[in-house]
Amino acid sequence: MSKTSSKGRVLYLVMDGDFARRQGVPSSNRNHFAIFGSRYTQVFDQVHIMCRVHDVEDERTLPVGGRGVDVIALPPVHGWRGLLRYGPHIVKAFLDIPRDAVVLLRVPGIYPILAWLILALRRQPYGVEAMADADAQFTPGAYQRRFRSFYRLAWTRMMKLQCRHAAASSYVTMNALQSQFPPGAGRPSFSYTTLDLPEQALVRRPRSRSSFEKPELILVNVAMMQKHLKGQDLIIRAVARLVQSGLRTKLWLVGDGDTRGEFERLAAELGVAEHVEFLGRVQAGAEVFALLDQADIFVLPSRQEGLPRVVIEAMARALPCFASALPGNHELLDAPFLVRVNDEEDWVLKLRDALRRADFLAQASQANLAAARRFTVGRIQPIRNRFYETLSACSA
Repeated sequence: MSKTSSKGRVLYLVMDGDFARRQGVPSSNRNHFAIFGSRYTQVFDQVHIMCRVHDVEDERTLPVGGRGVDVIALPPVHGWRGLLRYGPHIVKAFLDIPRDAVVLLRVPGIYPILAWLILALRRQPYGVEAMADADAQFTPGAYQRRFRSFYRLAWTRMMKLQCRHAAASSYVTMNALQSQFPPGAGRPSFSYTTLDLPEQALVRRPRSRSSFEKPELILVNVAMMQKHLKGQDLIIRAVARLVQSGLRTKLWLVGDGDTRGEFERLAAELGVAEHVEFLGRVQAGAEVFALLDQADIFVLPSRQEGLPRVVIEAMARALPCFASALPGNHELLDAPFLVRVNDEEDWVLKLRDALRRADFLAQASQANLAAARRFTVGRIQPIRNRFYETLSACSA
């Protein structure tokens, strides 16, 4: 039997990410309290974040919980075997969500799907934060396991239903995800980035032409290394071809995950291990900004995105940016900086041209810095608050 919530406005946030622990406490380097959980406390008195928590200590992370925010740890499983094993525990966790609580699903993801099925069965209102394209998650190259076509069809269909039947919805894009996963007719919908970008994160001036006139330019990528969604394999292959053609460049890969070893082996096999540096997981904020400031060009060869936070961060540091031509990236970058999805050859052509044109890169630096200003948290948080207020009213 489900419970009722305590006094005050209570939010249950269901997401499909992965948290580690720091001194036993759920923690993260990208979604810790200061830049994630605290945003919801501007409207809600208590926030319960339901997410995978791994029993792995990571001193590089920061606590997810804080004042008014705690974590309900879900089993750290991926795949059907783990879900079947821990099924009763998972179902009970979602059944224990009070009927009078506000529920927000960050989609796509398997845990938001399971929570949604239970909410639908008991006809409980919910909201969605649409973060990425469920269809692109299972395209060739992004997902290389069995049953890809089935998962692609099922995930896409369920995300469409989740968005259509949500009492209120928000999207990280202005139009891209809305066109694929539209909200229900007449239902309130909002648009905002999930990034918390402080005004002081924007550099004071763009990069000069002379800053790109040096013997060796550094490309940087910041992304998780789970499966092949972020396309690190593509950019490693492209850099190998650039180096083999005589261009002097280096690639910094920031991030970690299950496929890091595979990418390290790929760089070695292609003979570019000394040109590709794996920097591991880096704390969001100042540490990431410091690396971006030392690099020359940001690259994001993803096979799936919503509106990538890290591109906005790179723009705020006045970096020229190249990214896959996914729908959300069209809202950030102009055509010359968009690369065909899953196309190694196009990456080689675009980067080869850019590395030889300091004036082109300087112009991109100026344009990106100007564009990043519209994503500062001072402009975004009021929109988020209106969404949270609307969802709370719809759930009453």
